[in-house]
Parts: sequence; structure tokens; C-alpha cells
Amino acid sequence: VDELTDFSPIQLKVMYNLMPDQKKIFFGTGDFMQTLTIHGTRNMEKLRWAIPNVEVCELNVYYRQTKQLAELSQALKKEGDADVKAPSFIDVSGVPAVIGVAVAGNTAIANWVKDRVSEIVQNTEGILPSIAVLVESEDRVEPLAKQLNAALQEFNIKVEACVNGKNLGTKSTVRVFCVDHIKGLEFEGVFFVNID
Repeated sequence: VDELTDFSPIQLKVMYNLMPDQKKIFFGTGDFMQTLTIHGTRNMEKLRWAIPNVEVCELNVYYRQTKQLAELSQALKKEGDADVKAPSFIDVSGVPAVIGVAVAGNTAIANWVKDRVSEIVQNTEGILPSIAVLVESEDRVEPLAKQLNAALQEFNIKVEACVNGKNLGTKSTVRVFCVDHIKGLEFEGVFFVNID
């Protein structure tokens, strides 16, 4: 089970109990600090309730995070959580994050994202990297995508509303997702809207 922390303890218990008794080998991966769903399994106590006698192997090397994201995750970790470190053989420097404070309403958000996308395109010599815009609920996907599509029209960049987790798209489009549906996908640029 990939990203098992996004499943509730009850869902994990059901999965475990559906396995034949003679083959009770349940293998899963996940990170409590990366749980994106409201109902997800958030700690070891709940995981042990769902999967009795679970053996846990902690990994403490990250491969896909930038140095800034790793530092943020370390700042947010709880007591007892493992320290993570970067492997010595890859560049994890990344690009500094930006934040728009008090940017409210789809039009203002779309204009703010448009300005950032324009900066990205200038810094990548006109090549649009894969970009996702993440919103907190499914009903925000289409309205924001529509506003953002209008805002990015001057750059000839299309925006795609990825409703209900539709994730197939082209690299040349900016895709808008509900955050519940993006686990496991990778993007070179990500905007979180209304992050709290």
C-alpha cells in the first residue's frame, strides 16, 4: 500500500483483515508528516491499531525534496520523529519559495500566480516546467482554472482543471488540482492556494 498514511485506520484495518490468514504480510510505505487527507492515519498508535504487530523500518534519507523543504520538515517534526538528511550524490539546492500574503478571490489569486509563472518562464528561457496549482476543495478547481486560464492567455499558456483527480495532462499546461488528488504526482513548480 503506497502512501498508507492517507488511508484512515479503519480503511487500513479492513485491508489487513481482507487478507487470507495464512498470508498476513502487509507491506506499506508512508510518512506521517506527509498525510494530505483529513481522515488519514496520523501516528504510530493508530497504525498499530489497524495493523497488529506491524514492524516499522524508518528511512532517513530524502531524494525528492529540496534543501528548503527538508529544513521545513525538520522544523515541523514532532519529538521522536527521525531526522532526515540529503544523499551526498544529488543536488538538492532548489529555488527559494515565495508567498503571497492577503491575496484573496480567484481573480487576485490568478493574477498573482500569473506573475509568478511569468517569472518562471523567464528564468527557464521560455520553457514551461510542469506546474500544479493546488486548492483545498474540489469546488475550487474549475473556477480558479477558468480565471487562471484567462490570466495566462497573454503568455499562450493553457490551464487545465483536473477535476476529481484527473491527472493526465501535458507538461505545457498549468494544472489545477484539489490537494486530495495529487499524492504520488511530481511537479517542478507547485502553488498552494489558501494554505493555512
